Amino acid sequence: MARKVSNEVVFDFDQHTPDYRARYPGIGHEIREKCPVAWSPNHGGYWVVSGHEELTELARRQDLLSNHHDTDGSQPAYQGISIPARGGNHGGFIEMDPPDLLDYRKVLNPFLSPAAVQRWEPLIDDITRACIDDVIETGEVDFVDDIANVTPAVLTMAMLGLPLADWIIHCEPAHAQVYTPPTSPDFERVMEMIHVMRVRLAEGVAEIRENPRPGMISALIEADFGDRKLPDEGIIGTVGLLIGGGFDTTTSLLAGSLSWLSDHPE
Repeated sequence: MARKVSNEVVFDFDQHTPDYRARYPGIGHEIREKCPVAWSPNHGGYWVVSGHEELTELARRQDLLSNHHDTDGSQPAYQGISIPARGGNHGGFIEMDPPDLLDYRKVLNPFLSPAAVQRWEPLIDDITRACIDDVIETGEVDFVDDIANVTPAVLTMAMLGLPLADWIIHCEPAHAQVYTPPTSPDFERVMEMIHVMRVRLAEGVAEIRENPRPGMISALIEADFGDRKLPDEGIIGTVGLLIGGGFDTTTSLLAGSLSWLSDHPE
């Protein structure tokens, strides 16, 4: 429901509700048609930008948009990208503005080029075959739980330079922090899992600092910008961000693709 208030349009938008899940992408189409830049009063209030042209323009305007997350209390108005704001730990370079953001991207981009990713294809094939071998005797497979959940997670561990078996530690919190709304009775348990995950990541970064090994974490640790190195908080937050992208985003894309193909067998 949208209503006009002075020069703003207020739209009762909340991405954490069951209604949003049930009616997406219809809700997105509705808000874009009524007002491509609207104000939601939920979770303390925030802007919802749904128009392509408006979003493109906004992304270029550092005077209007900031991802910065203040964790030391010096700029409390800057609360990062989470809605509602979660405070606490830094979310890596996704909660930074240029030029700091660009430092991390420069270090990581070489690992994510098409040529660099292609070198991982033999390992991806091996992991996928191992996932299939685990269930082949049963005569059936759950493509999401048995393959799409596992292969991207193990690959992410390898690209970071962390023990492959650690994917099990990070798997549930990486997904649960995305699908668990802040009003859920399970939210506190999810936050505790994320804390355990972050502690393990901090231990992993410290271990690689002492005993370097190939991977994105070593590259972040060794990056030298003349008069400074990347801080541990930023490195740990960025590793958590890469796990979220490598685990949840990839699994969700595969799951969504398989669901669409199931609905459109032709």
